[in-house]
Amino acid sequence: MALVNIEDPTLTLPTPQHVEETINLIYQKLERPEMNHPANAAIREGYEEAADILFENYRTYAGVSSTTIQGRSIAVMAVDYLNGNVSQKVLVGVPPVSVASL
Repeated sequence: MALVNIEDPTLTLPTPQHVEETINLIYQKLERPEMNHPANAAIREGYEEAADILFENYRTYAGVSSTTIQGRSIAVMAVDYLNGNVSQKVLVGVPPVSVASL
């Protein structure tokens, strides 16, 4: 039986398979060409740390080390995801800056 988030019963703790799937989605996002643009450096930083957090199964914010506000926010969402407080869709849904618009 999955543990349910009492504040939002639609959220549950992710299974190891869901965590692995989320890590793969993050790596796919990091491989997108626009993620190498300087405008996306903070997002890249956050997702790189988020992948580490998911892989290491960090459940507290103590290990979050991103230096930018956006990067730190993404890393914190990874901890929240592991604790069942944020969905996979929210975690992987931060859009990169469109380089075409720059």
